Amino acid sequence: MAGNGEVVERARSQLIERCMLRRGFVYAPPAEATGPPPEERFGDFLGVTNLGRAQQYGYHASPEVAEQAARREQAAQQQVAAPPSPEYLAALTGGGRGAGCVDEVAADLGIEDGTDPDNLIGQLVDRSITTVLQSDAYRAALERWRNCMAEAGFEPPAVPFDLIPRYGRAPSTTAEERAVATADVNCKASSGLVVTWMRGMSQVQAGLAEENAEAVQSVRRAEQMLLDRAEQVLAGS
Repeated sequence: MAGNGEVVERARSQLIERCMLRRGFVYAPPAEATGPPPEERFGDFLGVTNLGRAQQYGYHASPEVAEQAARREQAAQQQVAAPPSPEYLAALTGGGRGAGCVDEVAADLGIEDGTDPDNLIGQLVDRSITTVLQSDAYRAALERWRNCMAEAGFEPPAVPFDLIPRYGRAPSTTAEERAVATADVNCKASSGLVVTWMRGMSQVQAGLAEENAEAVQSVRRAEQMLLDRAEQVLAGS
């Protein structure tokens, strides 16, 4: 099932396409910016957590994800090499000549100011991260992970994520990289680092959500209204 953000973006793109057609243009969406699947996403602090991909690819992306990234880069370069006409841009963004399709669609969907104009959710997430990073439980789990990596014969960095640029920028995956990544994931399991992080984030976020219940509910209601409008667009209504 598509995520809420994907549903909204599909509806937005569809409405912009209709608007541009009314103005005599065929809409060319920006190069796709979708990310890798969940098992290939790196947490800012946890790094690689999937054992299977660590054993195969180390700290590199899988061939499929690398190919997707290459296609996105190629599409972006093509758009730069063949920029749209001033008339197209004026129809799309306004360009000082009145409201463009982007603004028109934002008004239609009710997202001119976003569903969270004060970035409340982002602020709460940032507070959660800071709190967990400073917690005794996380620091103890991180130290257990570092000790485990050292016992496995590898020099541990300050945080697991630092292993990604250390190895992942090489042209291809090496046997050493796969060995380090495998030990990395196994040590995360034995140290309880991932479980500690997830449990801590869950607990802290629940507390912050309760403290800011009215404001959080207001944002959630706005998000649901936006999602409902997007689903109506995609349903053809």
